[in-house]
Amino acid sequence: PVLVSYKEDGQYRLTTDASTEGIGAVLEEIDGTNVIGTVSYFSKSLEKAQKNYPAGELELLAVIAALEHFRYVLQGRKFLLRTDHISLLALKNRKEPSRRISAWLDTLAEYDFDFQYVKGEMNVVADAISRAEYLEEVSEVRLINDLRDTDPRTWKEELSKDALGSAVLQLLGTAVTYK
Repeated sequence: PVLVSYKEDGQYRLTTDASTEGIGAVLEEIDGTNVIGTVSYFSKSLEKAQKNYPAGELELLAVIAALEHFRYVLQGRKFLLRTDHISLLALKNRKEPSRRISAWLDTLAEYDFDFQYVKGEMNVVADAISRAEYLEEVSEVRLINDLRDTDPRTWKEELSKDALGSAVLQLLGTAVTYK
C-alpha cells in the first residue's frame, strides 16, 4: 500500500506478528474497514532468551514492542490492534500472570484500543516482516529511539525545528505555521 503521513485526526490500526526469529508490525491509517495507506513498518530480531518464549508470549512481546515503537502516534488516541493469536484476546482474564506478563499488561493499560483477531493467512504484512529472511536484509537499520520520547501532541513542532524535518513537513503540506 501507499505510504501516508501521520494525521492528527486519522484513524489507525496496528497489526502485529511474531515468529521464532523476530517480531513485526504495520501501522496503517484506515477509514472504517478500508486501508488508506501504511504509516510505517516495524521489525526486530529476537534476543537469544526471547526465542525460548512460548508462542503466546512471543505474540504479546510483538504487541508490546510495536506499541512502544509507535508510542508517539498511538498513545492518547483510540486505535484498532490486530493479532493472529486469538488467545491474546483473553489476556485480561488471566488469574495470576508472571511478572513479565503482568508488566506487559500494565503497558497495555496505557493505551485505548480495540482488540481484533485476524486469521493468520490474512496477516501477510506483519507476518512477512517478522521472519528471518526479511530481518537479515534490514539488520543495519537502527531504531530512532528519540521518537519514543516525543510527545504525540507536539511532534510536528519538534520536527519543524530541524532543517530536514521542516523540509519534509513542507513537502507533505503539513508544515507548522507560527503566529
